[in-house]
Amino acid sequence: MEEVPRELDWVKERAACTVDKMFTLLHQSVEEDAKSVNQIQKLPEHAAFEVVLNREGDAFTVKRAEATRPFVRFAKEGDRITVSSDTGTPKLVFRIGLSDEGRCKLTENGTEREQWQVRKTCLEGLFFPASV
Repeated sequence: MEEVPRELDWVKERAACTVDKMFTLLHQSVEEDAKSVNQIQKLPEHAAFEVVLNREGDAFTVKRAEATRPFVRFAKEGDRITVSSDTGTPKLVFRIGLSDEGRCKLTENGTEREQWQVRKTCLEGLFFPASV
């Protein structure tokens, strides 16, 4: 468990903890995840996973290069980030907030999540379908 700082300019930290910032960090991390899984699984270019940012910059989709399905879509919707897929699983909704340890985190149904946990939850079935 992280230690709570004795002093923290929480107003400054909270002001910097925005959906735009978290969405950008999430997008960058998902791109790294896709590169990793492509290398680990030695996927040829036509079967490799890719991350496609939409023109407006408010959503990106993770899918195989030459396929339209399956996919996972991350989107900014107001003050939250939503994640959906074509598999019929319920849409996940993440809010952004400052934890008691002073860190900007994603929260789903009141439960704080590390960014890697969000990515694992959303992408594991796409990257490793046989294991889920």
